Amino acid sequence: MLVANSIVVLEGIVKRLDDATPPKEAAALGAKETFIAVLASATTNTVVLFPLAIMGGTVGMFIKPLALTMVIVTLVSLFISFTLTPMLCSLLLRPRDPNRRTLLARLESGWNRRFSTVVERYRQMLAFIERYRVAALLVVLVVVGMLIYTLRLVPEIGFDLFQGIDRGEVIVKLEYPTRYALDETWRRVQAVDRRLADLPGIQHQLVTVGNVEGIIGQSSEGVYLAQLLLKFPDRDERDVPVDQLIARIRARLKNYPEAIVTVSKPATVGGGMEVPVEMEIAGPSLATLDRLALNTQHLSNAIFGLKDIDTTVRAGKPELCIRPIRPVLSDRGIFTTTLGMALRGNIEGLTAGTFKQNARNYDIVVLMEKQEGKVQVSRFQFPGDPGKPVLLETISSVAETRTPSQITRKDKQRVSKLMANLEKHLPLGTAVSKISAAIQDAGAFPPGYDYRFTGYTETMAEAQEGLVEAAIVAIVLVALCLAAILESFRQPVLILITMPLALIGVMGALYVAGLSMDIFVMIQVLIFSFQSTGIGRVKTLHMHFFEFGFF
Repeated sequence: MLVANSIVVLEGIVKRLDDATPPKEAAALGAKETFIAVLASATTNTVVLFPLAIMGGTVGMFIKPLALTMVIVTLVSLFISFTLTPMLCSLLLRPRDPNRRTLLARLESGWNRRFSTVVERYRQMLAFIERYRVAALLVVLVVVGMLIYTLRLVPEIGFDLFQGIDRGEVIVKLEYPTRYALDETWRRVQAVDRRLADLPGIQHQLVTVGNVEGIIGQSSEGVYLAQLLLKFPDRDERDVPVDQLIARIRARLKNYPEAIVTVSKPATVGGGMEVPVEMEIAGPSLATLDRLALNTQHLSNAIFGLKDIDTTVRAGKPELCIRPIRPVLSDRGIFTTTLGMALRGNIEGLTAGTFKQNARNYDIVVLMEKQEGKVQVSRFQFPGDPGKPVLLETISSVAETRTPSQITRKDKQRVSKLMANLEKHLPLGTAVSKISAAIQDAGAFPPGYDYRFTGYTETMAEAQEGLVEAAIVAIVLVALCLAAILESFRQPVLILITMPLALIGVMGALYVAGLSMDIFVMIQVLIFSFQSTGIGRVKTLHMHFFEFGFF
């Protein structure tokens, strides 16, 4: 893009030189004749990049520096092509000698002969299509048919946010039962570390216990949690891509007992683990939310390509629930707050004072002698009549229950989550559609309960919406720009109407390569479809030395 404008001006100047025009006059005439084409080229680039530069959202923050940089360099390229390039051409270029026999001249001559043959064949084909309307109609039908077939490939190609990013890092998250102590967790993590130590090309291993990466709704702190960060060489220094390494790690940890294993790449945006599929189920009842999340997990297990499917549903932690017997407390003149403070003193201790040393304060906590076992709680003694202590079980009821380890709220609603990783062949948009279809086939959620996809899916939808808006603004700006430059509304319409045909090559290439339509692909389609279609046609219409659309 940066050298295209100067190349066009240079070509026009060289053509004038070949016609025996003096260098200075050739530079002036060549620059003048190519002015409209080069101006349209640079202006089209600028007006296409401008909507990208003002696009909002998370993806807009990434695109803005790129778009602004390209706008600036395009304008600078336009300035250089009509100032420095003609000046240097007038000083350095001379008419070519048709009798020269240098190696470069022979290569040029051979290339021009073959290229002229191609141009002549192309000319004959255009003349044939122009002469026979049936042939022209057949060409149009073939092109339309190819476009329709390409659009039918869209569901198979699918949409994604980011794909193919290989930083050479893999995160293995291990969640053991909550009953595990630190020593037991560390012992089992060391065994996993040894099991993965001989992976091909592994350079570093970082083991963390007690604090792991997690999204909202997942436990990220606890002695039963552990994480391994595996570092591999850069992609150009190893033969195995990171997706195959992840598959090998999953195979080695398959059926690993008493642990929830999640293997993923680091997140592309924001840090932490990459969790492509993140689904939130909202509603009033925790029990119903957990049931719906587990049912959705069961449905997702049948979808090929989903890996490490997990939910935020966990077995509750045991707790002792102490409920005061208020009539008994009233008869004895004991306040519930007094009971609560005494109970805290028995279990946690009370802060009796503060010790100061070297400008630092230390709390003095009075603790009773620690004893193992929960049976002792009901036998705790509290002040009663003189010389007659009162047992806790006489003034309150003690019951062992289970409580949720974590309650997640969002938008003033309780939420349960489903998370999953994706294999390379399954795009994010396709995975979301399949999960939604499975839920609908199994029956809608009860009234008052709903689900939505967040995280990467939300960012992808936001980016797609922003790019569509940018494309609409770019089409309008390009049409107005070309109409002003060409002094015609018909020619801009003829130029822009061919833009959808770019999807034939885009979708075909993605289908053959096994890739999906991600944000980067959409940005490139938006930029280069305008560049190749609009700029090329302007040059074809206004530059007589570009015959029959070769640009």
